[in-house]
Amino acid sequence: MQQPDFDLGDGEWLTKVEHRRGNSLDAVRFTTSKGRVSQWYGNVYGGASMRPFIASEGKMIVGLKRAQGGFCPGLTDALYEDRPAA
Repeated sequence: MQQPDFDLGDGEWLTKVEHRRGNSLDAVRFTTSKGRVSQWYGNVYGGASMRPFIASEGKMIVGLKRAQGGFCPGLTDALYEDRPAA
């Protein structure tokens, strides 16, 4: 079933990505610089909760790295860049 998009607004960026993983990526949820939290995308009851990726002060999350192979490999890390100046 198609899930609704989670669009970022002007001046908003990703600060945290939570994820669940078993044999594959089960679910993911996003938090923004404005404190908005997305719904869980995927099966929130599948797999185990993994260490979230959290941008350090002055950084933002701009991408995600995935493991090699498999049907839907889990996340292994996030890509970070300097956030825009205020």
